[in-house]
Order: sequence, then C-alpha cells, then structure tokens
Amino acid sequence: MNILENGRHEVLVVGAGVVGAAISFELCRRGLRVCCIHNPEHDETSASFAAGAMLGAFGEVTDDKSSAADRAETDLRVACARRYPDFVAALNASASPGVEIRQGTFIIANPAGKDDVCNILRIQKEAARYEEPNEWVEPGDIPGYRPHKSLRASKALFLPRENYLNSHTLLRSLRSAATASGRVSWLHGTVAKVSVAAEGRVTGVELRDGRKIGGDRVVLASGYGTRHIVEQSGPDTLDLPKLKGGKGSSLVLRSRIHLPHVIRTPNRDFACGTHVVARGPNEIYVGATNRISDTPGENTGVTPGELHVQIHSCLHEINTSLRTDEVISMRAGTRPLTSDGYPLIGRTRVDGLFIATGTYRNGILLAPGIADIIASEVSGTLPVGSNPFDPRRRQLLKGPAHLDEIVRSGVRDLVSFIQEPHGSLPYERARELESFMSVLLMGALTENEASAKLLASARRALAQDGQTETIAALYYDLASTDVPAR
Repeated sequence: MNILENGRHEVLVVGAGVVGAAISFELCRRGLRVCCIHNPEHDETSASFAAGAMLGAFGEVTDDKSSAADRAETDLRVACARRYPDFVAALNASASPGVEIRQGTFIIANPAGKDDVCNILRIQKEAARYEEPNEWVEPGDIPGYRPHKSLRASKALFLPRENYLNSHTLLRSLRSAATASGRVSWLHGTVAKVSVAAEGRVTGVELRDGRKIGGDRVVLASGYGTRHIVEQSGPDTLDLPKLKGGKGSSLVLRSRIHLPHVIRTPNRDFACGTHVVARGPNEIYVGATNRISDTPGENTGVTPGELHVQIHSCLHEINTSLRTDEVISMRAGTRPLTSDGYPLIGRTRVDGLFIATGTYRNGILLAPGIADIIASEVSGTLPVGSNPFDPRRRQLLKGPAHLDEIVRSGVRDLVSFIQEPHGSLPYERARELESFMSVLLMGALTENEASAKLLASARRALAQDGQTETIAALYYDLASTDVPAR
C-alpha cells in the first residue's frame, strides 16, 4: 500500500478522474509514493467519462472574456494544449491502451447563436495573437457538414492544430500508467473530510465509512465531489470560493458519417455550444448541455429535455443525416465550477493540503498543466508567483465584479437558453425581453436614484390604471429603458 514507517502515506490524492489520475501519474514520475482514493461507482457520473473530449484552447474563447484573469486562463489553456503531445507520448510509453491524439477543429457561426459571429471573430483574433495556425473556410467545404438550410453557417474557422481525443481511453491509460509505476496504490472509498491537527497541518482524510487514512500531504482532486469535502472540512478555514456543479449530458451515435475533424459552434447559453467529435470509425460523440447545480429541476442523469436540445441542435446545425443514426450510449457528468469562474489549483491555507478543481469545461485540457503545478507545489519546486490560480492569493486574481456586466451577460444567455431547442422569438422580442429582465434585476439588486425612479414610476402607473393591460405597457416601457447604473 506504499505506507511509510509511521503508518502514513507520503501523498494522498483524492479523486481518480482525468485530473486526479494525471496528478498521481506526475507525482510518481517525480519519485513520490501516492495513494489514490476514489470510488469506482462514481465513474459513470464523472465529468471525465461524459466528456468529448475537445482540447479547446481557443474554442473556449468568447468575446465577453477580457479580464486579466481571463487572459491568465487562456495562457494556461494554450500552454496545456501545446504540451499535450509530449504528455500523451510519456503516457503511451508507460501504459496501454495507447491514447491517440487527433487534430483539427472547425468552428461555425450560424443563426442559432446570437453571439456566434462576435465570438468566432474573437477566436480568430486570439489564435492569431498566439501565432496559432488558423484559416477562414467556406462552410460548404467542411467534411461531414450538412445542416438544415435555415441554419447554414455564415462563417467558419479552421484550427488545424486544435486537438481532440477519447476521454475514456485517456483515463484508462492514466490509471494504468500510474499503477505500472509501482509507486501508486489505489484505495476504494469516498472521502468525507480532511483531517487537520490542532497546529493547522493536514494529517490525512476520513472516509464516509469511518476509516481514517493518514497522509503527510493531501491533494483534493475529485472534481465536483471536492465541494462536499470542503464543506465538511470547514470552508471558513480554507477560505475558498464556493464550488458549484455544471451538469453536462452527452450521447454517442453509431454513424456512417465521416468526420475527420471536430465541428462545433462557439460557446453559448452557459454551455460549450453544439459539437460533434469522432470517437472511432463508426462512432460520433454529440455534446453537450450544461445545467448549474442547485437549480430547479436538477437531475443527475440524462433528461429528455437535454436530449431534445442536443438532438435538435446536432441534426439542424451539423448534419441532418444524423437523424437515422443509432444512439448507443448516453452519459451525464458534473463539471466543477467555482463561484468566481476560475480554476483552483495549488496549495491551500492548511499546511500540506492542496487542491485541484474548478476547471469547469476544461479539466481534460488542463490536466497536464495542473499535474505539473501540483507536483511542483508538493515537492516545493514551484517558483513563487508563477501560479495565477493559487487559492491563497485569490483576491489578487480578479478585480471587483461589475454587476451590470454580469446581469447583461447572464440575462442574454438566459433568454437564449429558454428559447431552446427551436431558438427564436419573432420580431425584436428577444432583445426586448433581455432589456426588460435586465432592468428588473438591476432594480432589485441596486439601491440608487435611477432604480428608485423606475420603481416609483411603475407603482404610479399601476395605481392610476390598475388593468392587466398596464403590465404590457410597463413591459414595453422597461424594455426600452437603459439598465440603471450601479
């Protein structure tokens, strides 16, 4: 079991998804002895098993992400994407089955996405800034692309070096390579909380069945499951952003359609857009939805509504011939998301305790970089200030939140989301609804002269003319009003 003489493990890694397994693999490559704790029953609902996986360093770029923290995350994504071939080569030298990296992503902008054109232009700009090969192509020339005529792309960008792979094969290979090292042991169980001594140093973990496992250093890398461990271990002590989950559903088709490259839209409606990824000679992965945890109607499995959206989107936006293919599997997994929107990677305020989560849609892409950061932190070789996502320096990562920007962007995505799967309101009603909801939310969330005037005006109108038609008049009045300033 790789237990030291004092009955404690050198390093405990909690979680064996792609991120946890990559960390275990990297730690053992550096000569450390690791005990990786995970519950195999959770594999079927993990984000790793439900993922595509597109290694979308640039596919994740959107026009509304321009802060210093956004730039740091893009830097990390690009660096990880570029090191992936070497990462996989090292993995394939140590384990089987071998992981195959494939290249090439077509990003399309079509009428279903209100901000597709803005986002695809930003993606091209960022690709050029990082000197990443890219080219505009005719949508009709994309192999395997045959959308409904009403949803033909107006623009298409080809990123020839944007990688993708099979997440299942990657995960099996990571676990196999870690085991083959002889330095990683596996303990089946679910961690309930971290054990911390009175002097503030980690001493191990406690499992839900009551077992206590000693460890000199502990790495929390169980994705969304890390949330529950942090809550039971004392969130005030750790002083971390709140962790939430974003459930993504996907399906795999048996298909005769040849897809030599990924086809995807830009990110939309809180999710990573519509995308199809070849899984093999006759299999196509279709993804993916996103539903934030703690929202009404949340369900851990794949729902009919999610399937409706996915199937409608992939048939109409990618290839109508997919309608005759066979659905061979459906999966749902929960991605870890922080309340401030950025990854949590590195040393915590508790001595000997490290964390690696909050990767949202980028866990598989970021795995090599995260593993390197955590292994360097654990071994004490990480240069000071080189990790922008250090949990102890969180307040330096992001400036003050701009409430009006959050409301505008959130309402825009919400209005688009509630129109799925058919995706349109007549005339200017989508814009009107966005403006109406933004004004109401800002009025509810702020206390200033502008919001007070709006409230007084609405109350006066209802008092003077208490008819149901007054509500329609208020709607159009507020829909034409600027959002109150903060």
